[in-house]
Amino acid sequence: MSENAFFQTDQINPDNNDVEIIDFSAEPYGDDRRVKFSFRLSFFREPPNAAIILFGADGEEIASVDVVNLFHPENAVTLHIPKSRAQEGEYQAELTLFKLEQREAQADEEGEYKLETQNLHSRRITFTLQ
Repeated sequence: MSENAFFQTDQINPDNNDVEIIDFSAEPYGDDRRVKFSFRLSFFREPPNAAIILFGADGEEIASVDVVNLFHPENAVTLHIPKSRAQEGEYQAELTLFKLEQREAQADEEGEYKLETQNLHSRRITFTLQ
């Protein structure tokens, strides 16, 4: 049996069908205006898409990013906290993996095709700004 250094043993999904989030973490920068989000995924055959939403201390969405066609199982993105929302306290972030599927539009819909989102997996974490 040969080892593939690209994939770690906890990244191999026996079914090879569904991608899962193995790890999701937040690391605030020293300026408390930016947060680095790192995440590691299980093995996947088709590149998933990812959405990260940052929620403020009051639970309201304050920043978000979508990443299309992830090709690597290990990823990192930095989100900026709006100056008016940067304050000490607990924040939450949610990572959702999804795929887009195209279908023909129904008779009562505009356009020829519609995109539908299929959520694959999600995880929410809490972190603190000091």
